[in-house]
Amino acid sequence: MKHKIRLTIFSTLLLLTTHLFAQPTPEGTYFTSFDSTKIYYEVKGDGYPVILIHGFSGTSQGWKSGAVYGDLLKAGYMVIILDQRGNGRSD
Repeated sequence: MKHKIRLTIFSTLLLLTTHLFAQPTPEGTYFTSFDSTKIYYEVKGDGYPVILIHGFSGTSQGWKSGAVYGDLLKAGYMVIILDQRGNGRSD
């Protein structure tokens, strides 16, 4: 009986630890360039494609905090965001 209780407690702690310290999975994917550089991008929506490119030291995720990203999706556009080389999740 004590063994089952210990096993249950251990399993519960392991499960909780896994969820607490798990890294979030990206919503996008990677494109591998001709020189093997991985470029991160996300595509949302189904309409006419619009590509949003971040500024010098930004990342693609910056678009999500502004109104433009959401407004384009609500208007029915396909919104593509990417991290340029050396920024965000890109190599």
